[in-house]
Amino acid sequence: MSDSTPLGSLDETESTRWTVDDAALPSQLNLRLHDCDLCNLLWLRPNLEGKKAVGASHPFHHTHHDAEGATSRSLVAFIAAVSLDEGHQYFRPAGIGVFFNEHSILNISNSFNMTYQLECSRSGSRGLVPHLAAARSALQTVRTAIVPDRIQALRSAASHYGWSEIDVQAVARFQLIVATDSQVLLDEISSWKSSNQLRSSLDIGEPGEKDFLVDLLDQIEALSRLGIQVMWSRVRERWNRPARKLAADAVIGHCVRLEGRKPSRITDLYC
Repeated sequence: MSDSTPLGSLDETESTRWTVDDAALPSQLNLRLHDCDLCNLLWLRPNLEGKKAVGASHPFHHTHHDAEGATSRSLVAFIAAVSLDEGHQYFRPAGIGVFFNEHSILNISNSFNMTYQLECSRSGSRGLVPHLAAARSALQTVRTAIVPDRIQALRSAASHYGWSEIDVQAVARFQLIVATDSQVLLDEISSWKSSNQLRSSLDIGEPGEKDFLVDLLDQIEALSRLGIQVMWSRVRERWNRPARKLAADAVIGHCVRLEGRKPSRITDLYC
């Protein structure tokens, strides 16, 4: 899966800032998140020892220069999935959360489809399905909303810079870093080292997993055709709280709608 690779670990630097493992990206670069108040998205930004990063502003969001002079733009999306231990013996609601930015209208907070939750709540489940659903939703939103908006913004700037449409399409490309606290999801993605192993996942996966795996792969392929490479990174739960809260809010709303009450273990959802 050349267009979908593990990246590394995101960790804390300054309060709400994160860094990326040096082993995962070019060395000697301390990359942090830039919270853009124009597109309301989170982009990696370089810290080049006080030097101004050319092209780092909106809508360029140029992330770094490596030794060969290659360039990269990296959008970061945080995803999470939470579920309840309580509920009907066959129906345990789950929620998914996708966090792009504190003020983004694209953030996702959805309760999980009960049919699939029934299937993945059976004994021995590894609980992968909700995380696949969250990842799929993130990629779909990037493809259908963020990419078109970005191209439009770049076309608006094209006349000022004398760009052709080919130039716009080149600058529009970026890598998407999907940050998750789910080791199960990362283990699954890391196992896609060959088409045979991927087919094995599709053949022996739990009920419900196959459909979501296929959908996720379709989203990855569709993004790759647009020049968007998908990468995956592990983030600590405490730094994934915005996405986890979105997922938890979806579960709470689901329980209120169906049962007229909030779940009793509400605090566990925000851990």
